Amino acid sequence: MLIIAAELLVIMPAAGFMAFNYLVYGKLIATVDTAMDSNEGLFRRSRYTLVPSTLAVKALLATAVVAVLIQTGAGGLLSSDKQNMKNLDNTLLLVSVIEQAVSYGIFILIVISSLVLVLRRCSAFSWSFKNPLMMVFVLMLGSSLNIMIRTAFRIIQYSGGRNGKLSTTEYYIIAFDAVVLAAANAHWLVYWPIERLDRLQLSGSVPPS
Repeated sequence: MLIIAAELLVIMPAAGFMAFNYLVYGKLIATVDTAMDSNEGLFRRSRYTLVPSTLAVKALLATAVVAVLIQTGAGGLLSSDKQNMKNLDNTLLLVSVIEQAVSYGIFILIVISSLVLVLRRCSAFSWSFKNPLMMVFVLMLGSSLNIMIRTAFRIIQYSGGRNGKLSTTEYYIIAFDAVVLAAANAHWLVYWPIERLDRLQLSGSVPPS
């Protein structure tokens, strides 16, 4: 149980930060596109997305949950005395992190495509940091870059096995895991996106779609 708990402490922060960005994206699109029909559920469409944003967010959240479950199960195998079980543990961790990298890479492409569509189709938006919506877009992409760096590190780490240099050298883990994840989300503490987007909706200052 202690091993599983320790694994969760490593797994949950990254998965949680990914899930948070997924939710921010959904909120951002709903704020930008005031004409979106909230009654269409999963398949409600926006002129600023290539795929329905609600469907994309829920699918991405599901992939995050699956990755956490796989990684948690893999952590349980680590307590086994059998070497083949420990090898399976590392393989499952590697597969789950690759799955996270693929799903989050798709998310980044979705965000970039939405940003391009907003800039093309809404003349009221521009590359101005004074625009709260643009700030959320840019900060989300900055956060995503750091998350992908951390995910790439984990892929390389697990590829080298539990006894590999990256797994056994503390400063690599601090630099490419703890520090990178902190950098991925520290700005949200200063520029809380949900509050900013809620203010725009309440004030009615979002440009018309």
